Amino acid sequence: MDANIETLLKRVTLFLEDGDWTKADEYCERMLDQDPENAEAYLGKLLAELHVRSRAELPTLSVSFADNKNYQKALRYGDESLQAELTAAQDAAKAAQVAKKAAAKAEAEAAAKAAAKAADKEAALRKAKKKRTALIFSILAVVSVLAVLAVHFVSQTAEQRAKRRANGNPTIATWVHHTVGLTTDGTVVAVGNNKYGECDVSDWKDIISITAGPSHTVGLKADGTVVAVGSNENGQCDVSDWNDIIAIAAGSVHTVGLRADGTVVATEYIQGPLDSNFGQCDVSDWKDIVAIAAGYCNTVGLKADGTVVAVGNNWYDQYDVNRWKRIMAITTSGDHTVGLKADGTVVAVGWNEHGQCNVSDWKDIVAIAAGSVHTVGLRADGTVVATEFIGGPIYYNCGQCNVSDWKDIVAIAAGEVHTVGLKADGTVVAVGGNYSGQCDVSDWKDIRVPGK
Repeated sequence: MDANIETLLKRVTLFLEDGDWTKADEYCERMLDQDPENAEAYLGKLLAELHVRSRAELPTLSVSFADNKNYQKALRYGDESLQAELTAAQDAAKAAQVAKKAAAKAEAEAAAKAAAKAADKEAALRKAKKKRTALIFSILAVVSVLAVLAVHFVSQTAEQRAKRRANGNPTIATWVHHTVGLTTDGTVVAVGNNKYGECDVSDWKDIISITAGPSHTVGLKADGTVVAVGSNENGQCDVSDWNDIIAIAAGSVHTVGLRADGTVVATEYIQGPLDSNFGQCDVSDWKDIVAIAAGYCNTVGLKADGTVVAVGNNWYDQYDVNRWKRIMAITTSGDHTVGLKADGTVVAVGWNEHGQCNVSDWKDIVAIAAGSVHTVGLRADGTVVATEFIGGPIYYNCGQCNVSDWKDIVAIAAGEVHTVGLKADGTVVAVGGNYSGQCDVSDWKDIRVPGK
């Protein structure tokens, strides 16, 4: 090899080691000016172009360089040893390139599967949430003006307290699958689904108030004790040791009782899915309560000063009631909460997808009831008003708001997709979904009027 070319090759080697690709290429060109068929010069230009510091690194590349002109010329002008070395390096680089593409493809497929799985999980969660929403039912919490103002229970005689318990407490109640009525003789009647024994109330006596959950029924006795039948999967029927109770409310998985001293007791949530335990039973520190309401995993309390407290599920801000004042009665479905003000107007917060909170223009209201997707109000003249169902699945619109022709009504109750009204003569009317017979109340008679 010419001494000058050998010197230039050494410089090329040093430039490559330093990563000075431009100088390396320049000195390779100088070599080619003297020897246009110098294979080492073309190899040097290849290394500079690929940004490789030495020929030993060529096999580690993950990109094929078979089409590179400098590679092809190095093969053409190189000896058998260099040709073999370059061919082996190209084969190794090509194999690495194929492996890299395969790995990238596998990674992309894995990422796509993970994304699809995450999307499926999110869709499942949304579907479950919607299903829970569809199972949210109403609980009647009709409280009369006298009952709301009565806060001095402890000082009353037993007879006065028993009378106070009866005054304003619900005598008709419903949820989604069954309806319950309290008769004038203190017995109870029920119609609808009885899968869990929630309608097994025929032997009850001395009852002064009733409430209904989705699969259980609770009754308040004249002596201040409480009875319950139906599903007890979550402990919602564990009320046998309660006493001195003046009002009751049944939620979807719990039962709440108001004591004569203004404190509140709730059944302990003993088991079941975590998504049914939102702290709805955390009421032990409540004081000065005069009325209670319970819905799907939430509890609402009305205080003697007309303000409202709430605990439990708050998906739709349904218990953002801390600013309410001069409230006289409360009711909740679980997803929306409604309050009756002293001036006969109504306020509501929470889920309003179907117009169930559109009550701002109501007037002269004396009682309220919250259904799953509707709200009902009883006017002072005995007529009834209901929110207009504004949209949603057909199975939510069952005519539960068709109450404009009702008259002489003294109490109301609302279920998931049906409404029940008690008339002044002790008979009962109902409209809406009747798929479990929960509206079959036309033969009921002598249902007790609240307060009598």
